[in-house]
Amino acid sequence: MSLSYFCSKKAMNIDGMGEQAVRSLYSAGFINTFSDIYSLSFDQIMTLPLFKEKSTQNILDAITKSKTTEFSRFITALGIRHVGEEVAELFAEHFKNAENLMNASFEEILNLHGIGVKIAQSMQDWFADSENRKEYITLVKILNFKEKESVAKNPFFLNKQFVITGTMKNFSREELKKIIKNAGGKVLSQITSKTDYLIAGAKAGSKLKKATELGIEILDEQDFSRRI
Repeated sequence: MSLSYFCSKKAMNIDGMGEQAVRSLYSAGFINTFSDIYSLSFDQIMTLPLFKEKSTQNILDAITKSKTTEFSRFITALGIRHVGEEVAELFAEHFKNAENLMNASFEEILNLHGIGVKIAQSMQDWFADSENRKEYITLVKILNFKEKESVAKNPFFLNKQFVITGTMKNFSREELKKIIKNAGGKVLSQITSKTDYLIAGAKAGSKLKKATELGIEILDEQDFSRRI
């Protein structure tokens, strides 16, 4: 359900708006679009048996909190086909604001490092739908996008594209992603000819084989640690 995905932790991160809560609000006719969530009232939510006073107020507080978010989270939350967290971060970094993204041409999207025809076409199709475009504009007026924190960049990682595979001893996958992104690099899920490095841990499988075939440089955990 797209409304549940919009509220999920990886998207707008609205605590208390899990699938059951969203379905109850949808069935009652209180929410049909993403922007409807930001018009919910205390009295509306309290009419449903699932909610008590405290939980209702907690949800309203979480909705208010979600109005200030990262641009990349908002892009993820839209649920556009083939556009997950990683691609959303690429778009947010390149286009900088909502208007630029909405008006981007197919060619401009396709020319982005790591973006293929499938994703570019999906973005064009989504924004070509008048209802999607109207909802996007409505949400942009409601939300406040936070500036990304400025961090020191590591020349080795800057603007490089990484893929992670296998199991590490000293890092979780999320820790690796955070280190790379903070240092100025990008983390994608699939190996392509544009991938700069594969970070390979134990039990690395098909991605290791593909990286070897494509001549992509492979880093083990020790190599990665030396680079940082």
